[in-house]
Amino acid sequence: MSYVWAVVLAGHVLAVAWWVGGQLLLRSITPSLREALEPRTFAAALRPMGQRFTRGSHHVAWPLLLVTGVLLAAHDHVLAHGGRSALGVVFGLKMVVVVGLVVASLAHGRAARARSERAGHYARLTLALSLAAALLGALVASLPSPGA
Repeated sequence: MSYVWAVVLAGHVLAVAWWVGGQLLLRSITPSLREALEPRTFAAALRPMGQRFTRGSHHVAWPLLLVTGVLLAAHDHVLAHGGRSALGVVFGLKMVVVVGLVVASLAHGRAARARSERAGHYARLTLALSLAAALLGALVASLPSPGA
């Protein structure tokens, strides 16, 4: 792998780390905050953390994931020849999971803005799908490229 592709892969991994790691952090501190704070104070404390995480995700992590993901898929010939290989099947499954997590994430944002109790359910679903996408991404990285 050349230095350029190592940088592209590192960018992708860093964006995944931001997205999944940020969700894990928020998920891990939420119960403690909920126990320690009054409901209004809890909401007032959690809301700006979620908003800052969302801004970083929308302006940095997601665009970086999209660009580096397309570049890596093209580099590994997944888009041209992938459907006929184990790599293509796993990649396709990952893309289905990614679409699901984007939908769940958007639903979470909408529910959070509406201050709906469903926001927590969507947040947990988004985290589960994000972890699944990361695991499938690791599996994709371990499979041989069909163009190799």
